Amino acid sequence: MEGENLTIVPLIKLYRHEESFRRRPYMYGPCICIVVQGRKRMYYGGIGNQDKFNDYNPENYLVNSVSLPIESDAYDLSVEEPFLAIQIDIDQSLASKLVAEMDGDGAERKCSTDTANNLDISLSSPMTPGLNAVVLRLLETLDDPVAAKILSPVIMYELYYEILRGPRGQLLRNCVAQDIYAHKIAPLVHYIENNYNKTIAIETLSALAGMSASSLYTKFKEATTMTPLQFIQNFRLHKARRLILSGTPIGDASYAVGYNSPSQFSREFKRLFNQSPSEIV
Repeated sequence: MEGENLTIVPLIKLYRHEESFRRRPYMYGPCICIVVQGRKRMYYGGIGNQDKFNDYNPENYLVNSVSLPIESDAYDLSVEEPFLAIQIDIDQSLASKLVAEMDGDGAERKCSTDTANNLDISLSSPMTPGLNAVVLRLLETLDDPVAAKILSPVIMYELYYEILRGPRGQLLRNCVAQDIYAHKIAPLVHYIENNYNKTIAIETLSALAGMSASSLYTKFKEATTMTPLQFIQNFRLHKARRLILSGTPIGDASYAVGYNSPSQFSREFKRLFNQSPSEIV
């Protein structure tokens, strides 16, 4: 079926697209994306910023470690050769348990910290035979409710293990609360995700990060290409867009994400998406 397809395992979604598209807005949560056919480019940065982007395809999987407003391209698609992909949402508690077991109490660390890329929060990486084998076994459970219930959590654990010990292990750590090797910006994004519909003061984020407001501005922009305030605004607008597309009235959606002024909401929405809220209904 075209678009997003849910499976009997709540953390796993299957995607199919038969038509190419450019800069389609989307909100990515912490997830692992594996392409079966086709290719895709994910951008994050927003209007007025220098985009970062990641390409992923059958040879390269993507790890996105925090909730992130993004845009994406998919190329050269047709009914005969559609884009096919698997998205596996990351279970924070399962990842936390595995990180603790792999690190051990004072033991030599076995998880990659990916120090060469410690400013990144989303990256693609080459598929490996081990990872490919784990994904295939995970997909086999989707045809059997009993196997999905009993085996998918075990195979998911193995999937996380393969990623943690590989070059993108650092990114999976960003999903783990209070991990000392996680990106400094990751807990701030988690905080914004849980409080985006409220007023968020820069002083609060600075205190959470343990850095000055100027350092926060620099580090946050290095990681996301956006300032903290730009990120919060984009996050709210992407959330509102999803609500509107799901049938929530425009006024209700704007208030739900923290806007008190309908005119300001409409103005900022159109600036980001090049469409007014009423034009996407």
